[in-house]
Amino acid sequence: MTKFIAHRGASYLAPENTLSAFKLAKKNEVDFVEFDVRLSKDGIPVVIHDPVIKEAIEAGRVAEISKLTLEEIKQWDVGTSFGSAYAGERIPTLREVFDLGWQNTGLMLEIKECGSEDLTLVSAIFDILLDLQHLPKLIIGSFSPEIVLESQKLIKANQLDISLIGIVEEMKYIERFIEMRVGYMAVWEKLVTSQLVHDLHSSGIEVWVFTVDEISRAQSLIALEVDGIISNKLDAGPPML
Repeated sequence: MTKFIAHRGASYLAPENTLSAFKLAKKNEVDFVEFDVRLSKDGIPVVIHDPVIKEAIEAGRVAEISKLTLEEIKQWDVGTSFGSAYAGERIPTLREVFDLGWQNTGLMLEIKECGSEDLTLVSAIFDILLDLQHLPKLIIGSFSPEIVLESQKLIKANQLDISLIGIVEEMKYIERFIEMRVGYMAVWEKLVTSQLVHDLHSSGIEVWVFTVDEISRAQSLIALEVDGIISNKLDAGPPML
């Protein structure tokens, strides 16, 4: 059965990449929750997609995640702009996300590219993983082959039960990820063809597709035998088809 992956949590119903969005996705029993990780100035992995806090920009402030300490990042309310019900919502740390408990729900952790700090971010993430008493069902990936390769090295060195996913929106990266023997490939929906799905399956790779918010499009992709639909909308995935 095709898996459903909640993009940045239940991001159509709650502020993306927040604990509220993740709790709501869990409540709706999705197969996986996808989220993004960046590094604060003081070396703490935090969960946010953009390199800046958009609420700060709207307030006329410069707030680059890489130039803010965790204490400074936590000052920003990232919920009120979505709706008053989420007033006071803060950007979570990676550790806070793991602390929610994920017995029945998998996690897709996307490591964002951050220039010279890429390997520092990967190392900080794995420090947290090695400190967890129980690893959830976890898939780690990135658009960057170099980040995925470094993650692969640390998984092997520490004998961790973690899978890898290459994330691609350009065809030129697909062969590189195949050569790395990733278990999963997240492919931009505009690139997906029946032949590509067949080729990736032939290489032993599960095919997930992003970002699909229309039920009709999800149905057409499922007909191509993709393995996962990544969506912002909980009603766009297989549980509702």
